Amino acid sequence: MISLICKRGHLRAEAGRTVAGACLICVKEGRKRYCIAHPEYRKNARARWYKKYRAKIIKKNFMYEKKNPGKTAYDKRARAYKVKYGITIEQYEKAFRLQNGMCIICLRSVPGIKLVVDHVHPKKGVIDDGRVRGLLCLWCNHKRVGRYRAEHAPMLRRIADYLESSFDIRSL
Repeated sequence: MISLICKRGHLRAEAGRTVAGACLICVKEGRKRYCIAHPEYRKNARARWYKKYRAKIIKKNFMYEKKNPGKTAYDKRARAYKVKYGITIEQYEKAFRLQNGMCIICLRSVPGIKLVVDHVHPKKGVIDDGRVRGLLCLWCNHKRVGRYRAEHAPMLRRIADYLESSFDIRSL
């Protein structure tokens, strides 16, 4: 006959059905203790899950792409580039290769992260020329270039001269 109380004193009717001789509360508590004692286990959980289900995921994605042509991430990105910037994916990839996969400003490349398209933003009352300047990392696009417009160029040149100068106030 099955006991109504588990080894740790939880009432099985309240705790849920048994799993391998322990109530569900005991199982959850055991998992928490294990994850605290072995942080790498939790850290690698997603990778283990993907490795286990990789074939199913690939098959599911393939079937979706077959049933829904034009709705894949690549196609969505291609449409977005065309609508937002007036460029094709091929033009983006060519510019990416010309820049050796690096940001034009900071000359860094981050594996797995796409560079963003830097373009001229239209001003009120001025017709946008639609110029696409190049590909930048997200940081340079938002923090370095994104905060300035063409009218700030003289100030930015002065900043560059200031930073490159060898002047030292202590020499006065």
